[in-house]
Amino acid sequence: NEGTTFYCTNGISIGNDVGIAWGCTIADSNFHSIVSSERLKDMSNFREEFKEGTLGKNADWSVIKSAPIVIKDKAWIGFHSIIMKGVTIGEGAIVAAGSVVTKDVPDYAVVGGNPAKIIKYTT
Repeated sequence: NEGTTFYCTNGISIGNDVGIAWGCTIADSNFHSIVSSERLKDMSNFREEFKEGTLGKNADWSVIKSAPIVIKDKAWIGFHSIIMKGVTIGEGAIVAAGSVVTKDVPDYAVVGGNPAKIIKYTT
């Protein structure tokens, strides 16, 4: 959908009959190291790589923490939600609009908030 962005360095698996609304971010990594020297190195290379059209190609991706994301069958992800690395969204689960999902969501759970918490179950 328009405005939905996937950042994948490890793996994102999406089941059948999944609904993902507009403006979501689904990211299986932290994008950058939490080590300050690594971030400074990335920033020092940013301008040059941007000019050359090689942005990110020379990055040391081994220092970036990542974990696969799994979105099971019949799950719904609401508008402007963020799904973080290592999360599994259960079968038939519903993520409310604007939620930030940092932990696994059980099958048929409805979650919402930042961080997302279980509100109820649909079954």
